[in-house]
Amino acid sequence: MSKVYVIQDQLRKDKTSGKLVSKFDLKDAERYGTIEFLLGPGARPFSPEHVIAQLERKLKSYTPEDWLLLIGNPCLIGFAVAVASVVARGRVRLLQWDGMAGEYRPIHAKLPTELSDEDLEILAAGR
Repeated sequence: MSKVYVIQDQLRKDKTSGKLVSKFDLKDAERYGTIEFLLGPGARPFSPEHVIAQLERKLKSYTPEDWLLLIGNPCLIGFAVAVASVVARGRVRLLQWDGMAGEYRPIHAKLPTELSDEDLEILAAGR
């Protein structure tokens, strides 16, 4: 079965109980696979080496059949997509919330795994 890797656990304080609870209802994402959180709510991008090492450990078994649910700090999301892309040779699948439909929508992407010198020259010329 596929896994849904949630980049960062997000919490909020429940008004009734005062306890910390999940900020988002991930029930719909469960139809894509088993939910696994990569990083806790306290993770910060200011020590990238530590965070990236943690992501590498948790994503070492990531496959092109798994999903990334992009919730959390934007820098941490970028790190996680980069690590997953390396592990899966550029093939990543993402889940994007569609508020109008009230469900997650799949996005399939093939990211480059390396750029040729010619590609780098073209990119540099576009500056």
